Amino acid sequence: MKSFVRSQSILTGIVLFILFAGLTILFGTTFTNIQEQTQENLELHRDQIVAEVALFFGQFESELIDTANHINSDFTGDDTHLLNYLVTIADHNESLFSIYYLKEDKTMVNSSGYTPPPGLDLTTITWYQMAIQSEDVIYSPGYLNATEDKIIVTLAFAVRNETGILGVVGADIITEIKEYVSTLKIGETGYAILLDQNDYVLAHPFMQVSQLEMHHVSEYSNDLENLDGSKFVQDVKVSDEIGVITYSNARNSDYEIIVFMSNDEYRSSMTFFTTLFIILIFIFVIMEAGLITINTRLIIEPLVNLVDDIKSINVDLDMTYRLPASEQTGFTEIRTAVNQVLSKAEETFAINRRYYHELTLENQRFLMIVESTADIIFEINTERKFVSVYGKGLDKIKKTAQDFIGKEITDVFGQDGEERNRLYDKALNGENTFYDWDIKIGNDILYFESSIAPIFNEDGKIMGAVGVTRDITEPKKRQAEIEFISEHDFLTGLNNRRFFGEALTRMDKEENYPLGIVMVDLNGLKIINDAFGHEFGDDALKQVANVLRSTFRHEDVICRVGGDEFSMIVPRATIEELENYKVQCREKLEQIQIQNLPISIAYGYEIKHNDQTSIDEVMKLSENNMYRYKLSESNSIRNHAIQAILTTLTEKYKEEKIHSSKVAALCKAIGMKLGIKDENLKELEMAGMYHDIGKISIPDAILNKPGRLTDEEYDIMKTHTEAGYQILKAADQYSNLADYALSHHERWDGKGYPRKMIGEEIPFYSRIIALADSFEAMTADRPYRPKMSKADAVKEIIRHSGQQFDPKLAKIFVEQVLKAKFE
Repeated sequence: MKSFVRSQSILTGIVLFILFAGLTILFGTTFTNIQEQTQENLELHRDQIVAEVALFFGQFESELIDTANHINSDFTGDDTHLLNYLVTIADHNESLFSIYYLKEDKTMVNSSGYTPPPGLDLTTITWYQMAIQSEDVIYSPGYLNATEDKIIVTLAFAVRNETGILGVVGADIITEIKEYVSTLKIGETGYAILLDQNDYVLAHPFMQVSQLEMHHVSEYSNDLENLDGSKFVQDVKVSDEIGVITYSNARNSDYEIIVFMSNDEYRSSMTFFTTLFIILIFIFVIMEAGLITINTRLIIEPLVNLVDDIKSINVDLDMTYRLPASEQTGFTEIRTAVNQVLSKAEETFAINRRYYHELTLENQRFLMIVESTADIIFEINTERKFVSVYGKGLDKIKKTAQDFIGKEITDVFGQDGEERNRLYDKALNGENTFYDWDIKIGNDILYFESSIAPIFNEDGKIMGAVGVTRDITEPKKRQAEIEFISEHDFLTGLNNRRFFGEALTRMDKEENYPLGIVMVDLNGLKIINDAFGHEFGDDALKQVANVLRSTFRHEDVICRVGGDEFSMIVPRATIEELENYKVQCREKLEQIQIQNLPISIAYGYEIKHNDQTSIDEVMKLSENNMYRYKLSESNSIRNHAIQAILTTLTEKYKEEKIHSSKVAALCKAIGMKLGIKDENLKELEMAGMYHDIGKISIPDAILNKPGRLTDEEYDIMKTHTEAGYQILKAADQYSNLADYALSHHERWDGKGYPRKMIGEEIPFYSRIIALADSFEAMTADRPYRPKMSKADAVKEIIRHSGQQFDPKLAKIFVEQVLKAKFE
């Protein structure tokens, strides 16, 4: 009993230790998760600021490049015309301090009217030298401008022609992004800092936008100097406050974004959780102490007394002894039950002796039966003949017990039973044996697992053997299914990458040379998925798989090794055969279309002729051949796919065809009034034609709905701008149209979608499309409303000018295109 008490105490201690350890681990894990989540939130703020900075500067890069191209083509030698052009750009970009053109002859044309004083050679200034040495737009460190009334950053881009450098276009900016970063609030105490490449502070919450002094970051903290890459650092002192920082390069390492948060705020959640954990541990300890006390008084002590009383029983000396049983002794019911057992034992002791002999024999038989859950149980004698056979498994193998009794296994199963006969001999010689066997019933094969063990009499001599059999057909099938799944692609049914690697190793031998490796890639899968949904992309993959199956030989290995990639291993291949396979595949796929899109593949192969070349090198050459073909034709394929998508959309919805054509015509008319010419005018017209291509991804039930859309349906409809962006972005010929399609539902007042852009942040062509799209929609019949008159539509455009529409473009559209009064 002492051992029991000691064991229980040890067990209790182990349980308490495990519980405490579990809580500690839970605390540590949760604490770490909270810390990591807080860190991730700060890094998310940092990455968002980096994106905003990149977006801010990026809009001026294209402006500089466009200006340089205009200078090259239109303004050579005409300073007055050029000045007007630069002033127009500056007027349309409030974030620009000025934009200017510094020529190689050291003269300057500046939108602000600034002219360098005599003797000042601006071609020696840093941003000029950086620009002429670079093919890209360069960014200068922050500095005070020439009039020392602004802290600026200069973006510069060299103007070149066939003869060399003509000059440099420059733009001075910073205030808007400086104000954005300086006023950004992260949590309660967090803020952001913007540094240039020389570690001078361009934006800081303690730094006024109008401040005209350049401060090095070391004035705030020495720990912020010479930061590079992206990292998270704790316990950094910034402006006399200890906290954490996370920083990252912005705009190709020209700038550094630093996000700071005080330690108190950063660790507040962790401190609260730690306090809560300590309180829970304290409550846990008190509860466990109470439970241990109750357990000792009500269970341990009475149990010790019970064990001592039980030890006093000695049936050999006194069969009449009974345990004391009262409320004071505890465990009264157990004591009474033990006394009843003692009384019954006294009555039956004599009877049990004469049954002992029979029970010794039967015990071994029934022990196997009780412990077995088998489908068939059988017993054989020393002559290997069946004594008894029963179980539900007999029905499965279409047998009865009478088919076995008095017979050997070979009498029942013929030659199929000979191996089991030998195993029965082992059992009759004292050896436990396990074995598997199977039987064909009709068209099915059933699998069984059996065990057989010897039976002994009271003298220890073998008197036969008993066996148990279990049906393992289902586990066998499941195992086969698992093996199939592990080697096959679930979508196409082809072998998978794992099988391909194993087969490649297995087949890389001389008897299979020349060994062909074929690589196939489905072109335009992403476009199909974006335009029509993944079910159509899956259908395209299945079609390719079926064509490959029907083309290659039975002994060839055909695998899907990636999302849109297939690989074949062709033993004893020739170039003529592999070329013929290519022709057959393409001819078959030309007959198949997915939503008007023909299925196209890139096909490459290589042959290994001997073991002097590694199979990896052959694989690489085959893949390179495939990609070479893909690169040569992919742009054309994607461009045709875009056209096919538009055709599918307009064939399904005649209203969309009419709408797109009218919007394109209106865009062209507006563009002509704006002086847009040649390729740019054609691009604007195409932007109008393709602006709603993303509607191909909208469910038919929504596009065809006769009434107004619900809020949920309207949210789905609004996704067509992003879908159109993804589709058009995939093809080079249409990639410029992607941004216009994405932004044509933005509003001048920033209440549009999907990005809530404001004013001139919206791409120029998107603002034109918005006007043409709205006017055409208002003047066309819709299932849920009749069309407006032209006059009413004009009034709507005027009423929403400056809110929904660019006011300048709206005025030009109404007066010069629609020939109406703008009142």
